[in-house]
Amino acid sequence: PTPTVVPPVQVEKVLVIVEENHSYAQSRAQMPYLKSLGDKYGYATDYDGIFHPSQPNYYVMAAGDNKGITSNSFKSVSGASVFGDAIAGGYKAKTTADGMGKANRCKTTGSSPYAFRHNPWVGFKDERALCVKYNYDYAYWSGDAAAGKLGNIHFLIPSNNHNGHDKSLKVADDWLK
Repeated sequence: PTPTVVPPVQVEKVLVIVEENHSYAQSRAQMPYLKSLGDKYGYATDYDGIFHPSQPNYYVMAAGDNKGITSNSFKSVSGASVFGDAIAGGYKAKTTADGMGKANRCKTTGSSPYAFRHNPWVGFKDERALCVKYNYDYAYWSGDAAAGKLGNIHFLIPSNNHNGHDKSLKVADDWLK
């Protein structure tokens, strides 16, 4: 038989949502809305935490390595992130952080429920101006999504109340919905 040639798919948008401290099986069983999104759009299933605690893993997602970060103690790092690389390539990059506050773009202080350590772009000092320009509080999410203003690479960052960290997976799933 003649092989079927399947043309490559061009991905136009990547939306990253990190729910914490639960397994893939737990999230699929207890988060029906997230499961429905994953079933429709896809999952990144071959990712495990590289370090404990959280912050180094977010640097890995944003830069491909932990940039020397091994704890949740905030440190600025040099170099490019996936966000800066996207913008340099002519694409849009954004982060939307739950609980950050409208006036505190790229905020690097504060405590729960907003966890700046889960917002990796804030740590890239060479991209500080880009982070301030394209890092939004969750209050803007619905409008941006409805208007098609999400980034080509976009991190939606739930607060600790909504990422499975401090509250149940049901609470996280309800927030996501």
